[in-house]
Amino acid sequence: MGQLAEIAVIPCLWLLIKRLGIRGTIFSGMLAAALRSAIFALGGVFWLLVVAQSLLVLRIRGLGPLLGHMLAGVVCYYYALADGGHDWGAIFLVPSLVWLVFKTTSKGRPADADADRPR
Repeated sequence: MGQLAEIAVIPCLWLLIKRLGIRGTIFSGMLAAALRSAIFALGGVFWLLVVAQSLLVLRIRGLGPLLGHMLAGVVCYYYALADGGHDWGAIFLVPSLVWLVFKTTSKGRPADADADRPR
């Protein structure tokens, strides 16, 4: 949530500096950070911290891990055995097949495409 608030405030920063000056803008930023820390210290908004951390991870790592975890849950559920175990051979075959499909259908440049190019 802190990062989302920063995204909203940064484009308006020039207006704040023009209206409050550098010292006023820095002071209001310090006041907002202290207020945010006080809210987190009260503990009533623990879910807000969890959501903020999740959004940060999603922003940094992308959708791949999220979709991968969702697919892994479906695959593990599908290959669950009646006695409570899992067919691990089939479970680990699925990501291998997914990787193989993406690897053979991708049209990206090969890794050594720049090897001939002079530097």
